[in-house]
Amino acid sequence: MVICFHSAPRRAGLTLVELLVTLAIAVIVTTIAVPSFRWLILDARLSTAVNGLVHDLALARSNAVTRGRSVVLCPSADGVRCLATPEWHRGWIVFVDSNRDRDRDPEESRLRVHGPLAHGISAISSRARRRIVYHPLGFSHGSNLTVTFCASRQPGAARALILSNAGRPRIARTGPGRRALRCPP
Repeated sequence: MVICFHSAPRRAGLTLVELLVTLAIAVIVTTIAVPSFRWLILDARLSTAVNGLVHDLALARSNAVTRGRSVVLCPSADGVRCLATPEWHRGWIVFVDSNRDRDRDPEESRLRVHGPLAHGISAISSRARRRIVYHPLGFSHGSNLTVTFCASRQPGAARALILSNAGRPRIARTGPGRRALRCPP
């Protein structure tokens, strides 16, 4: 006598329990990962803003030396005139200052116009110095300038761009005396 055993056909797919366990793990991982990704995106935006100003400082210095004329970098909301406030997050302009009055006149050429920074990023400079002037020898005379870049809701992510009297920028994550940088409310 021959006995044949046939196995029941296998069905592909997941059981309800397997599906619920997978969903629970996905929710836990997402809950942990999303805040980290937000921090990563915010940090990238902050780095982009700081590096944009560093790039334009190098552009201004290079053009001052090459052209043999003063070049000014100042905050600007409209890309035409310098602001009287230290709010760099509204944008800035780089221009050749032919008459050395530190204000842009219509006949003075703009070398670069940088628009507003990404939403949630602020950049405020020290009140004593609102314009950066590079002279034909590449120096930026005046007091040191600090532009503090802050991200909303993340005061610990602040960065400072510090410009020396010689016109060289450096980036710091702490203020004088290694104190935390202060962001405006």
